[in-house]
Amino acid sequence: MQGVSNPCPEVMLARIGSLTKRIRIGSGGVLLQLQIFTRPELWMLGSSDFGGLLAAQLGIRFAFAHFINAQYGHRVAEAYRERFVAGQRQKPYLAAAVFVICANTDKEALALENAVDMRRVQMAYGQNQSIPSIEQGIRQTYSERELVVIAHEKARSIIGTPERATAQMHALQEQFQADELIVISVAGSYAARTRSYELLAEAFALG
Repeated sequence: MQGVSNPCPEVMLARIGSLTKRIRIGSGGVLLQLQIFTRPELWMLGSSDFGGLLAAQLGIRFAFAHFINAQYGHRVAEAYRERFVAGQRQKPYLAAAVFVICANTDKEALALENAVDMRRVQMAYGQNQSIPSIEQGIRQTYSERELVVIAHEKARSIIGTPERATAQMHALQEQFQADELIVISVAGSYAARTRSYELLAEAFALG
């Protein structure tokens, strides 16, 4: 999908890894065979009970894709912990992968949300297009049916000021009893995306 996937994640990860000593990096799928010198920590990324139960049976870490499915994720997390069998890990370890966009003001956050809404309507129609710009999102109008799609998808996102976003993230972490949160941010511009990560890093004192 345009603006989402990377055709060569192993190259991208090598580049990111060369620039950081603190960020733990990983990929949802590496398609080419690589020479591995250290044993990687295995994760299962899933958006249903199937992925959670498989991770529990294999004894590996599980990340629930809340950014894909905002329904019943906490129950999937609970089942993963209850049915965990020691394997690569001795104890369960859960992450919630969350879609978050953070902005300085409510007005800026609303503008960014408009682009997200437009993107999700495009996806509902099966349109493989680049991520809409902030300006495109502001100008776009919708039919009643499209507004229903947008309303249904709202639960998959946390969008707002640092105060609002972090409060919702803490609430979601508590609901899932997650060991960590993984943040994905897809915004209407690269500058907005990087600023979102900066605001979150400041809010969580990660600098």
